[in-house]
Amino acid sequence: MSKVKKDKVKKVSDVEARKLVVDEMKKVNRPYNSQTISLNLHSAVSKTQAAKICSELAAKGTFTEKVKGKQKIYFISQEGLEALDPEGLAKLDEDQSAAKEVLKEINQDVAVLQSEINGLNSSLTTEQLDEEIQKVTERNKEMETKVETLTKKGAKVATTDEKQKAEQSLERGRAEWK
Repeated sequence: MSKVKKDKVKKVSDVEARKLVVDEMKKVNRPYNSQTISLNLHSAVSKTQAAKICSELAAKGTFTEKVKGKQKIYFISQEGLEALDPEGLAKLDEDQSAAKEVLKEINQDVAVLQSEINGLNSSLTTEQLDEEIQKVTERNKEMETKVETLTKKGAKVATTDEKQKAEQSLERGRAEWK
């Protein structure tokens, strides 16, 4: 049995690792533990290296550290970020509402297109239609030959009125029988 060798990710130096960790945490701006940070960086930074860097950055104040039992969670310090004024928040709310409306319209368009696709997928293909036409044509020929043989033997074709009278007579007979 041959073993598949995984490509080893090159480990980076402490300085590069620190820069990678800070950049990743700024980019995602959400809490992570050191193991998740290492995984997000595709193991370019080892778990122990990530834990050490996060602890150092938490001591400096770049990261904030929350301890939950044995687990330590790190996130970028939110101090120093500018706060939006009420007009800026109102503008963001308007933008969000407009984006929700656009999304709603797009979802409706998608639903219409999806129903069209489902309708097209449920219809027969050209090849299937050709096969169906062939089957119906053969069936028609069989029926025509039956009609010809019956007419040659002296059977006559009943009209629609005669069929209706016969069906009514049959129904009266059934009603009397019950």
